[in-house]
Amino acid sequence: MESLFSRFKRILSVLPLMVLSGAGIQLFFSYILGLLLSLSSEAADEYDRVMAPLLSMTPEMILHVCVRAPLFEELLFRGIGLGFFCLLFFLAFLKRKDAFSEEPVRAGRFLPRYGYAAANVLQALLFGIYHGNIYQGGYAFIIGLIFGWICLRARSVIPGIAAHSSVNLCGLIMESLLPADTGEGIRFLLAAAGLFLTITCLRRFANRETIH
Repeated sequence: MESLFSRFKRILSVLPLMVLSGAGIQLFFSYILGLLLSLSSEAADEYDRVMAPLLSMTPEMILHVCVRAPLFEELLFRGIGLGFFCLLFFLAFLKRKDAFSEEPVRAGRFLPRYGYAAANVLQALLFGIYHGNIYQGGYAFIIGLIFGWICLRARSVIPGIAAHSSVNLCGLIMESLLPADTGEGIRFLLAAAGLFLTITCLRRFANRETIH
């Protein structure tokens, strides 16, 4: 059996991929969110009002956005929430009258094939609702699915915390350095680069045998 220290080292080895994928996620989804907000000036104003305190760039707020919030949210939604829903689906399967009469292979695949996916959707839905409005909520739901998949794949919340922190940090950097009048073409290129970076990093993460 793999030692706890060896497993921890292997999890740490994927953190660079998580940081890069988090930056890519922010680049891509901030562009999509911007397109959606452009459809409604009221929604854009409400979003700006909600985000203004988070973008104050004070040391206290940077610590909150990049460390405390990712740590708390990953432990709550991917740690407790995802774990609870996985357990719930597993217990529901055990209560089926035919659970132990089915072929072992079929029974053994029930939770990985259906329960994990359903649990991931439920925790992501709660994560979206937690963010309080339709735009942030939709954005958070999709990202929550990604973070949930990372947690299930790694069997640890640590990679997700790294990715989540990277998403938030990249968002602060973009708001500070990217001029408000940046052209649509440049924003599109950044989004395309972000999507490519995200897919590349997550595929490499998924293919790493050390995390299975």
